[in-house]
Amino acid sequence: MSKVVIVGGGASGLLAAIYAARNRNDVLILEKKEVVGKKILATGNGRCNYFNSDQNIEHFKSEENERIDDVINKKNQNEILDFFYDMGIEPKIKNGYYYPLSNQAVTVRDALLKEAQMLNVEIKTETNVQNIAKEGQKFVIFNSEEKIYADKVILACGSKAALKNEESELAKAIKKDEGFLVKRSQWIFGGDGWAYDIGYGGLDHVLASGEDVNVLVMDTEIYSNTGGQASKSTPTAAVAKFAASGKRIRKKDLGLMAMTYGYVYVAQVCLGADMNQTVKAIAEAESYNGPSLIIAYAPCINHGIISGMGDTPGEQKKAVACGYWQLYRYNPDLVGQKPAFSLDSKAPNYDLFNDFLMREVRYSALAKVYPELAEELFARTKEDAIRRYDMYKKLSEIN
Repeated sequence: MSKVVIVGGGASGLLAAIYAARNRNDVLILEKKEVVGKKILATGNGRCNYFNSDQNIEHFKSEENERIDDVINKKNQNEILDFFYDMGIEPKIKNGYYYPLSNQAVTVRDALLKEAQMLNVEIKTETNVQNIAKEGQKFVIFNSEEKIYADKVILACGSKAALKNEESELAKAIKKDEGFLVKRSQWIFGGDGWAYDIGYGGLDHVLASGEDVNVLVMDTEIYSNTGGQASKSTPTAAVAKFAASGKRIRKKDLGLMAMTYGYVYVAQVCLGADMNQTVKAIAEAESYNGPSLIIAYAPCINHGIISGMGDTPGEQKKAVACGYWQLYRYNPDLVGQKPAFSLDSKAPNYDLFNDFLMREVRYSALAKVYPELAEELFARTKEDAIRRYDMYKKLSEIN
C-alpha cells in the first residue's frame, strides 16, 4: 500500500483521492481552506454542471491536442457519467449540461465527500503547504506544523489565471483595466413587512435562484413605515393594528425556512447585543458564493420602548439576554465537515423575559387592558422563544 498525498481538496483533488483510494492506497488530502470542495458550490450558478455532452476538441486550448483527445474519448465520458450515477447522483440534462436532479451543487460536493470518507480518505483542512522536496525514494511535504512523508504526491491545487502570460491586444486591454475588475457586491435591503409578507414570494424566488446576492432584513416585527400593522413577523401577544387585543399566533421563522434550501447562507443578528457577531455574519455572507439572508433585530418607535429610542442598543442587549431574540449563523460551506449551524447566543435567562416585555408599550398595553389575556399570551410568547432556542441548540449539535 502506497501513501498518496493530494495537495488541494477541490473537485479534481476529491476525484483523485477517490480513485487513488479505490486502488488500495493510503490517501491524505491537504486543503488550504477551511472546507474541501468549496468551489464546487459555485459552479453552474450554485447548481453544479458536472458534465457537458459537447466534448469537442475545438473547445480546448493546448499544445498537446492528442493527449486531450485521449482523455475526452467516448469511453472516458461514459465512465465519468457512471461514476456520478453510482454515487447516487441522478442527472438533469439541459442543453447538453448535466446537473444533479436536486439542482443543488451541494449534492455533488456531498456525494464526493461521502465517497472519500467511506474509502477512509484522510482530510486535513486549513493546511498551507509551503514546500515539497524529494528525500530518497520519498516525497516530503512541508507545512507550518509538520513534515509529511509520501510515496506519491498529486498536485490538484489549481493555478493562477494565465492572462498575465498572454500578449494579445485583448489581453493587454484587460490587464490595463484589471483594477476595475473586482467582484460586484449585490445587497438587497428591506423590512419585515416586505420580507415576511407582501414581498415574500419575490424574496423566496431570489434565494432559490442560487445567485450570489445578499439580503439584509431589518426586522421591526411590525409594518413600521405604514402605520404599525401586524405582520407575520409580529410575535404572539404584541399589540398592533389588526391585532388590538394581541396577536394570537407565533412569529414566522423566516431564517429556518431559508435554511431548508441547503445552499442559502442564513444569519440572525443583533448589533447592540453582539457587534462582533453581526460584523462576522455580514463578512461571511459577502464572501459566500451564493444567496445569503441576514435578519437583524431592529427596535422602532412603534415598540414604545419606555427608556426611549436613544436606548435601542441597550434594548437589543436585553432582548438577547432574556431569550426573546436569538443569534446564529448557518453556513452551507461547512455541511458535512463542521457544524454548519452556529448558535451564537449564550444560554438565556428566561426569568428576565416578562420584564423585557413590560418595557415596551406594544406588550404592556395589553396587560393594562386585558390582564388575564395578557398573562396567557405572554406565557405563549415565552414558550415560543424557548422552543426556538431549543431547536437552534439541537441544530448546532449536528455535524
